[in-house]
Amino acid sequence: MKRRLKEVMLGKWDVLIILAALLICVLWFALPQKSGGLSAVVYLDGEQIMSVELSSLQKSEEAEVSGCRLLFEPDGVTVLSADCPNQLCVRAGKLKLLGAVTACVPNKVVIVLRSEKQNADAVSY
Repeated sequence: MKRRLKEVMLGKWDVLIILAALLICVLWFALPQKSGGLSAVVYLDGEQIMSVELSSLQKSEEAEVSGCRLLFEPDGVTVLSADCPNQLCVRAGKLKLLGAVTACVPNKVVIVLRSEKQNADAVSY
């Protein structure tokens, strides 16, 4: 019986390797997934109307799309104001991460952050 118990017990190196692997897994999924070459794609009523390469911007740029004022910056895009009643798109704040999405449903405006280098979906994000 004692011999079997000894065979099942893990040594200190086994435990250390398992803990290191778990730490790597936790850090891999916990850290935000940033990607170079982000572009903001703007859709109006389901059709793409503009795409702005954020990493190539030297300074902030503003645009007006169907009642929504958008601010494009090298590190993200923000909806500054909208003429919709609930203002959810404005309260979403700055979109910075690959795959981030905001929408102004009454104005039929959708903004998505994409990258040509990397695709993200609900499973990989």
